[in-house]
Amino acid sequence: MQISGSTEKISLIGILDSGADYCTAPRAICEELLNTVREQEIYIPGGTLILPMFKGAVAVGDMEKEVEIIGVDMHPRLNIDCLVG
Repeated sequence: MQISGSTEKISLIGILDSGADYCTAPRAICEELLNTVREQEIYIPGGTLILPMFKGAVAVGDMEKEVEIIGVDMHPRLNIDCLVG
């Protein structure tokens, strides 16, 4: 997956999750490249998180789409950077 800001692109390793409500990307990368839209409450097993939502674009292969992206770091044992929802 590539995440795009104004002129920069960064390639990330992610998985396609057809059941995901949001796309995610590492928070530091989002903060560097994208504009914050709002804070979003995210429901996870065991509780909720309040995380920043960013406006950006996601590209997979030749397809690119503007999306809102949650800035969150995945657990290192998952060996992925992001989810494409």
